[in-house]
Amino acid sequence: MSNLFRVDNQVAVVIGGAGGIGEALGNGLAEYGAKIVIADMDIGKAEEVAQDIQAKYKFSDAIPYKFDITDEKSVAAFETR
Repeated sequence: MSNLFRVDNQVAVVIGGAGGIGEALGNGLAEYGAKIVIADMDIGKAEEVAQDIQAKYKFSDAIPYKFDITDEKSVAAFETR
């Protein structure tokens, strides 16, 4: 049953990933093998969360990304990555 929720090597983008629910979601996805993008307006906090995930789940990739969903240019730049 534990393999039922595995997401090994899938990429998960957690928008608002530096906040409480987003951080918990990022950790949960990393625990099940996902590569994580912590997208948040607060890049400093996103970097902290990404580093914590990398340290906790050594097999998981986690990268921070400065992202503002209310800014069209930010969304467009993210879409082209």
